[in-house]
Amino acid sequence: MRTVKRLALLLALTVVIVTASPAEVNRAMPMVVFRDMVTVTAYTPVEMKCKATNCITASGVPAKEGTAAISRDLEKRGVRFGDRLFLNGIGSFVVRDRMHKKWTKRIDIYMDSYDRAVRFGKKKTLMVAHR
Repeated sequence: MRTVKRLALLLALTVVIVTASPAEVNRAMPMVVFRDMVTVTAYTPVEMKCKATNCITASGVPAKEGTAAISRDLEKRGVRFGDRLFLNGIGSFVVRDRMHKKWTKRIDIYMDSYDRAVRFGKKKTLMVAHR
């Protein structure tokens, strides 16, 4: 089944590339900003803080599933708010928050459930950031 989906995607991209102008191809294809191994952890809202701030991220939007916070060294390397992160074996997330400056090469993914966040633990994986 996966092979069929991959072939269909490849065929669709081929059709787009063959029939589209170079400018349209550049807009359709995501630009890879950064690729490296990172440590991934999970975070969840602290109830008292969320009541006071509505769990607003550093980018100004409320935190929700699919949100990621990045360490500041990744920001310095070109990853910015709104970029999509693909974390191998974990999923896809949007950068909406930043972490404390003490962390490096680190991603924190938001989870609504404290228990899920604890079960997630800490993992090392390949991160690909694109916009």
